[in-house]
Amino acid sequence: MQVVLSVKTITGVEPCVGSEWDAGYLPAASAHRSIAVTVRRDGTGSWAIKACSRKGTETIDCVTIAVLPCETCAKALALCLIGGRDYAACCEHGQSAITESALFDATLELLKCALGLSTAWASLEEGAHHRVLWVARELLDGQKAWGKVMAVWDAERAERPNLSLSAAVRSWFTTLTLG
Repeated sequence: MQVVLSVKTITGVEPCVGSEWDAGYLPAASAHRSIAVTVRRDGTGSWAIKACSRKGTETIDCVTIAVLPCETCAKALALCLIGGRDYAACCEHGQSAITESALFDATLELLKCALGLSTAWASLEEGAHHRVLWVARELLDGQKAWGKVMAVWDAERAERPNLSLSAAVRSWFTTLTLG
């Protein structure tokens, strides 16, 4: 497990508003898609974990996944999204901020960002919500790989571009489950 230190501990300089730290890219998301996870200090002194999904040069979605008051807790949670649930811990609080609930919520937000569903989430049918929640749980538990999830989504959207998002989620989930 990696222990995350603060910027001030490492450099001796207090980070300013807007300071950003790259946690990395979601591994094996897709050959032509990247999902970057960063941690940024906001105007209130809190630390926001952000994700941005891109396909080539096109930005698909950018979201704030979570906001935490502790710099190193935010960085540790971001690293756990990239490297797995036990990948990192805060130097001050250990993994106390990285609860199962926080990890699930963050994984769900990251999945919605990766699929480009963040802005359309409220308009999706309830069944589509349940399917995305199910896949988020499987990703968190290591039962599904990000690469497969994204490859199936990209294939479904390319094969049937005129499907509604709810129908696309239904088709994607069926293919993931059967394949």
